[in-house]
Amino acid sequence: MQGLWGYAPDYIKAMWLMLQHKNPIDIAICSGHTNSLKEFVEIVFKKLDLNCEKYLKIDKKLYRPIDLDIIYGDNSKAKKEIGWQCDMTFEQLIDQLIDDEIKYIEWKERIKNG
Repeated sequence: MQGLWGYAPDYIKAMWLMLQHKNPIDIAICSGHTNSLKEFVEIVFKKLDLNCEKYLKIDKKLYRPIDLDIIYGDNSKAKKEIGWQCDMTFEQLIDQLIDDEIKYIEWKERIKNG
């Protein structure tokens, strides 16, 4: 399955821009790119220098019975109407999420250890 990935702070900015628009409009807020969960996991494991096959088990019994092969959004209206577009690449998103998680873990450790 392919899906859309994005960074929540970027999407919040898009929401804020929609609220600034003079008239209510419906806009798809999305990256406009598709990447699979498998791609996401493989990149994360590679960036963390972990062996994907050692830690990951795929159980096809847990797949959803009916799913779209590709989920794709068109963000051209967001670009046109509110001047928003997703500038973060898939790899940049993964780097940011890993960095955010490391900072969160470090913060929790500081709080725990006083």
